[in-house]
Amino acid sequence: MATNATRGTVPAVETVGTPTLWIIGGLAIAILGGMLGSFFDPGDDMQSILYSLAAVGGTVAGLLLLIRHTRARLDLSAAGFGALGVISIAGSVFSFTGPGYEAVSAYLAVLHWPAMWLIAAQNWAPIWSRGAAAFAGLMFALWGYSTVLGDELPDTNSPMAIVGWIGFTVAAIGWVLTLREEGEDAGTPAGATTARL
Repeated sequence: MATNATRGTVPAVETVGTPTLWIIGGLAIAILGGMLGSFFDPGDDMQSILYSLAAVGGTVAGLLLLIRHTRARLDLSAAGFGALGVISIAGSVFSFTGPGYEAVSAYLAVLHWPAMWLIAAQNWAPIWSRGAAAFAGLMFALWGYSTVLGDELPDTNSPMAIVGWIGFTVAAIGWVLTLREEGEDAGTPAGATTARL
């Protein structure tokens, strides 16, 4: 039984899997959906499905990481992951259907910049992962601003966008490895983050 300070006791709540597994699964879906979707032509139904699945994975992982990092008092990275969760929701609603989805993607890309830099600002993941996150945020911002401030139609196959997604993928792999390490060895510095949760 779990104790509730105001009402006595409440029954323990059982969940399917652990939050760590949900986060890792969400990140895996985000990475795979994004990579596989890029092989289809813009506007293709299969690309829309894959990108929307990537957004679902990003939403789940981002919001669960927001909670995890808030509990660990990692306020900057918590805010960054919360922003990524919101950006994923906005992307799934506005970016994958209807006219102008490329422009919406460009505007949302600009918002990746502060989110990724907040995530990279705190020492909770390997330095290479945090560096990749900061680099990805910068590349997304450059691509987004070049689209927003330019006169041409958005180019979702721009080298800046592609390099941004590669950086995001490398960063997310670092996040997954950190989460797995936290689960396997509570004595490591990464495990110390879990101990605070």
